[in-house]
Amino acid sequence: MLWFFLACGPVLVNFDDTQDTPDTGVATSGLPDGQWSLGQPDDGFGWAMHWDGHRFYMSAPGASSLYSVKGDGPLVEEEIGLGDGTALHSHQGVLFVSQSRSEGGRGVLPDGTTGQGAAARAQLSMGESHLVLDGRGIWQDGSHQDLGLWGSALVRLDEEWVVSASQGSPALRTQSGLSLERLSALDEAGASMVACDVDGDGSQELVLGAPGAGQVYIYESLGASPQILGSGEGRFGQSLACGAQGLAIGAPMESGGQGAVYQLEGQDLVRIYEGAGHAGNTLLAAEEGLFAAETGASVEDPGLVLRLY
Repeated sequence: MLWFFLACGPVLVNFDDTQDTPDTGVATSGLPDGQWSLGQPDDGFGWAMHWDGHRFYMSAPGASSLYSVKGDGPLVEEEIGLGDGTALHSHQGVLFVSQSRSEGGRGVLPDGTTGQGAAARAQLSMGESHLVLDGRGIWQDGSHQDLGLWGSALVRLDEEWVVSASQGSPALRTQSGLSLERLSALDEAGASMVACDVDGDGSQELVLGAPGAGQVYIYESLGASPQILGSGEGRFGQSLACGAQGLAIGAPMESGGQGAVYQLEGQDLVRIYEGAGHAGNTLLAAEEGLFAAETGASVEDPGLVLRLY
């Protein structure tokens, strides 16, 4: 069953579980194991991915469709109409699918109005609250706070939300009002962002991907100088994920557009995957698994999503 609630901004999706196949325990955690491709070019398959503890979801914004898989079962497809699936998030048992590109780029905001590039660029749960990031600010519990930046990522750090922006100034702003200027004007720092215990000391660092500079910045605190990773090439830092095996980094333009995925092991960057077309454009860490998406090096290439471990 698929249903929409436009006044809430994102499309809300419920899947009819009668389409499920039995969970055969392909992975100990219940995560699906393998790789998936639609065999169709230029649909953005895998642009957003999400694991809700029950199903693994993959969007295809170019086709206005959402796909899911459980265990070793086949892909299930749902058309999502106005939603484009550039962001996926589950909250209190409901899957939220973004509408940021509906109607020629105009999206539906949580108050029911529409705006350019609006609605669910990123989403996050904090307690009972469902937070939605739009083009200018953040929605929380039905009220909107204009942050004066074009937000691109949203994470929870030390019990407060942090919003980053890949362009303009500042590069990020926190719920308590702290901001951070970018290291260089075109570094695109904040295009991706995670909170991750990078050094294993029990506390999280804030990690910003700066694909314009081909680097990743790791901040122990916003007042300190960051640790900088990366060679400056391949849009290193386009995507980030933090899982049980640490920090993973996507570089989708490396090796002439083949793309690669790296894992930070201690102080060393280890390449764990090299793809065939923009590998690592999107990453998702879930329980004990890491998933990567290849969106295709050209419009002729089909997208691919695969589990790396």
